[in-house]
Amino acid sequence: MALQFAESLRAQQRQGQALSHITMACENPNSVGHAGVADVAPGYAWKKRR
Repeated sequence: MALQFAESLRAQQRQGQALSHITMACENPNSVGHAGVADVAPGYAWKKRR
């Protein structure tokens, strides 16, 4: 039930509602932007170096 409730809050956040505390533990204060994968900026070139 807790996971379903958290997912319903995440869905509301994706729809644009201002929700800030969704995780069951706590929100990372150093997090920037929405959780998950974001589009990279134009001109961004990632290179794997060994």
